[in-house]
Amino acid sequence: MELEWLTKNLSCSDTHGLRQLTDHDHPELSISRQCALLGLPRTTLYYRPTPVRTSPLRIMARIDALYLKDPCSGSRRMVDSLAREEIPISRDRVQSLMRRMALRAIDQKPLTTDPGKRSE
Repeated sequence: MELEWLTKNLSCSDTHGLRQLTDHDHPELSISRQCALLGLPRTTLYYRPTPVRTSPLRIMARIDALYLKDPCSGSRRMVDSLAREEIPISRDRVQSLMRRMALRAIDQKPLTTDPGKRSE
């Protein structure tokens, strides 16, 4: 019976599709057993993602705009720029948002292998 249920339902491999394959009202297979057969953790079945609030999205958009103007500015300079625009935010929060957006300050690498000028 389990094999029949599994072959009938195992047509997709993404998590969202696997969550939809579970049948809460199945007469013989429990939710735990269905999840085990699908290889899906039960916590994944019940997880509901929390929506992103609008205030971090606005701040992220502003950070992105500032980064496009000056890609050399890091989190400290971003905090200063945002403070000038009267957006109160801590440096840790800016670092976290920049990490989430995969933004990193472009800095000049040290020129350690350049030979110096010879004085003859």
